[in-house]
Amino acid sequence: MKGTHPIHRRLLDHWIWLKEKPFTSGQAFVDLILLANHTDSKAVIEGDIKIIKSGQVYRSQLTLGKRWGWSRKRVFNFLNLLEKDEMLTHQGLQHGTIITLLNYNELRNSAFDKVAPKVAPRVAPTEHQQHTKGSTYNNDKNVKNDNKDKYLEFVYLTKEEYSLLEARFKSHTTPKIEALNDYIGSTGKKYKSHYHTILNWARKDEANAPKRKLTNADFGPIR
Repeated sequence: MKGTHPIHRRLLDHWIWLKEKPFTSGQAFVDLILLANHTDSKAVIEGDIKIIKSGQVYRSQLTLGKRWGWSRKRVFNFLNLLEKDEMLTHQGLQHGTIITLLNYNELRNSAFDKVAPKVAPRVAPTEHQQHTKGSTYNNDKNVKNDNKDKYLEFVYLTKEEYSLLEARFKSHTTPKIEALNDYIGSTGKKYKSHYHTILNWARKDEANAPKRKLTNADFGPIR
């Protein structure tokens, strides 16, 4: 499509993008485009693994409201308005909303196919590279392997790892995966284990959480 221009996803968490709130309607729509999956990926929705397709966003309206500086009602009305204008469709679920951008593929294909640089064929790593600690080759193999499923765009977990997270965090599992996915997408950072990264972040959050002061009620009635 003539007149389109690619924008890097790192803008999503840049201070210049998130500093001033509330967002305008235009900012919110561009934010949805940047948040949308560019490839199909898996997400756990209401206890079942489903595919979030290219051009779709899976977020709760509450999460979008906090991101944009809006009330939940304003987010709901905004999505309804865009749906009436045939710009997207949205399906509300118990713990989130699946938003489908109707023109995503057309915009993305026409804008990005023309400017995408040619990628040189991948050369097999040397024996030295395979055994070098921290090499890109080793990092990729540690995360992207046949035993792990892809969650959202950038997070990889085994079924056992996801089950352990769900047993510990229950309904908070998906938000924690979303947080890691957004961070990796905005910074390009690589982790050897996404499972242990989520656990490590959770431990830090618990350690930094304010401790409740004990009151007389905690010690029972005074006799």
